[in-house]
Amino acid sequence: MKRILACLLVGTFSLYLAACSTPALRPETGALSGWRLQGRIAITYQTEVWNLSIDWLQQGKDAVIQLSGPLGRGVARLQGNDFGVTLEHADGRTRFARDAETLLLEETGVRLPLAGLRYWVRGEVEPGSAAQVRKDQDGRMLELEQRGWRVLYLRYMSGQTLPRKLTLTNSEVKVKLVVDRWQAIPAHE
Repeated sequence: MKRILACLLVGTFSLYLAACSTPALRPETGALSGWRLQGRIAITYQTEVWNLSIDWLQQGKDAVIQLSGPLGRGVARLQGNDFGVTLEHADGRTRFARDAETLLLEETGVRLPLAGLRYWVRGEVEPGSAAQVRKDQDGRMLELEQRGWRVLYLRYMSGQTLPRKLTLTNSEVKVKLVVDRWQAIPAHE
């Protein structure tokens, strides 16, 4: 259960792979519809901490998230869109649910605001949900409170408007994400 929880927390946290160089990304809010991020994530849940690598491809509403443990060992692959979400474990087992929040809740008993995370990771507010926001003089997000979560934007990519380091916390879970690389992905046909 603990291993499943670690996989799902990391995989679904970032929900909703590729070139060697990364172009400068300077999207206006909502302008970056296709993107890929690669980085590291640490999740603290109660007394346990998990550290994993994340490779997340987002093209519109379609997403693929590949998670890896120490030494690059595969942990899980999460793939989803408006029609549902499939979780594939490293041992080949798969599980399907209508949405990622439901999948996570059924597998672990933990609920995360997954619909909003694809916006938060880019320094944006989830549309349609009340939020409290604090920005810097350049208009970049410093702090966001939405859906019972507090998101702190600790660092941005050099010369860009995309976050490099952020933390998300609520009363049960703390997530730290460090993005090593952002990449713009052309919209698929």
